[in-house]
Amino acid sequence: MPNRTRLRNAGIFMTTEESFLPEWVTLSITGPDQTVQKIEKAKYVYKNGFHYFLYRESLEGHENPFSSRIKIKNGYMELHRGGQVTMNLTFEEQKSHRAQYVAPYGVMTMDINTRKVELQKVGTRLRVNAMYTLTMNETTLEETHWSMVAEPIT
Repeated sequence: MPNRTRLRNAGIFMTTEESFLPEWVTLSITGPDQTVQKIEKAKYVYKNGFHYFLYRESLEGHENPFSSRIKIKNGYMELHRGGQVTMNLTFEEQKSHRAQYVAPYGVMTMDINTRKVELQKVGTRLRVNAMYTLTMNETTLEETHWSMVAEPIT
């Protein structure tokens, strides 16, 4: 019987027998502004060809932490945040997806045009790179790059 883990806030069961990373990892995420966000502890699971990372994060100006989920496979990635600020961003190679970023000050709607989402296993690390363009009101905001490295907690 595979090892099953119930993931809070995700409402699904995932098998972890195909994981090459341990159950708990550290994430280093480099966003569009090139700042690095370090997530000290994220839950990692692998199911149906997808790598999932679940973690809590705090944002400046918000007192309660948010639940976040990253779902990735080659050519596809979802970034989801729930809480006072919510978002569900989908990145799929050579496709455009509409997304909403909901914050206390209002809702922003944007289109995400993804050029590439690639994964690379390097030893015990998983590297992810996404290249995309953000558009709002038919105006290109920025062409950008997002990257993440997941590695065992040391």
